[in-house]
This record gives sequence, C-alpha cells and structure tokens, in this order.
Amino acid sequence: MIFIKKSSWVLNFLFLGGFVLSSSFASAKPFEGLSLPSFNDGEVFDSAKLAAQDITVVQFWADWCGACKKNIKDIYAVQSDVPFKFVAANVNEDKSSADKFFVKQEAKRKAKKKTTIPAFKKDAYYDTNKKLKDQLKAKTLPTIVVLDKDGTELGRLTKRLTTTKIKEFRAILAKAQTVRAVEKEGAKNASH
Repeated sequence: MIFIKKSSWVLNFLFLGGFVLSSSFASAKPFEGLSLPSFNDGEVFDSAKLAAQDITVVQFWADWCGACKKNIKDIYAVQSDVPFKFVAANVNEDKSSADKFFVKQEAKRKAKKKTTIPAFKKDAYYDTNKKLKDQLKAKTLPTIVVLDKDGTELGRLTKRLTTTKIKEFRAILAKAQTVRAVEKEGAKNASH
C-alpha cells in the first residue's frame, strides 16, 4: 500500500489482486464542518461520528435510482460479514420525495408485500445541498465511497454492484481492516 500526502491533498492507492482502486483528490476531509441530518428523529452524521468508526461506507442515492436501491441489499449482505458504518446519503432535490419513498416502502412491509429493498431508513441521511457529494466528487449515482476514520478515501465503486464489484468491495474492506489492525497494533506497542 502506498500513501502519498501532499499538503492537504491525499492520494491513496490500494493494490488489490492486479487492479488498482484510487481515490480522487479532495481538498477538504469529508464531513468537515458538515452534518447530515437523518431521516430518523433528528440524528446527524458528522466528522465526530466518522472518527468514531474504523470504516465508513457512504453510498449516494436517490429514490428514482433503481441501481442505488438494489445496491442497498448487497451492501447490507457484505456488512453482515465485515463491520462498517453505513451512510446512505440521499441527494434528491428535496427531502420530501425521499420521505414519501420511505413511507411507501414501510407500507409494503406492513402489508407483507414483496419488496427487494431492505429497510434502510436507520442508515439514511439527507445530503443537504449535495455538499458531501461535492466534497467526495461523486459524479454519478450510485457511487459508493469507503472512508477510514480520518476521512481518507480507501476506495470507490460506481453504478450497480455486480458480482465482480462486490468482490472488489469486499477486497477494499478487507484491506481497510488490515490497515486498521496494523495501526492499532502499532499504537498499542508504542504505548508500552
């Protein structure tokens, strides 16, 4: 793994089984001075909550984006094997259309109608004015960005998660876990 830091710009390469995943340059750390309001009871996700997580996975989504909604199921499947904080950052033009989407999905669940979309409102936040989307330079939907606790981008995937992309996603997360374990071991040894 190669880390190259140049002033406030970070370029992070992960070499994974013959392919390279790289992050884009970012002038500010994600969530710096930014709070994403939750679709649940006023909770927010901000830089303090990011720092409390070893790995955070952000997926940008909109209620009209079919691939975004399908990815949610795959993200939760991966999360059952590899722990991380999931942030589903909604970038709809207005919050009310996403609110309607959640009401409709909940009605389907209550009526026991088939839905392929898991209940993810607990992990859904509203990216007010698309500030986080701009900070992370997400150009398309869906975009999935894997961040460490410092907000450094560890990898990125775009569009629908295919079988191949799910393997890439798992590889990014595995590499991130290894790096965190080494950092924790180094910190533990330094304190002794």
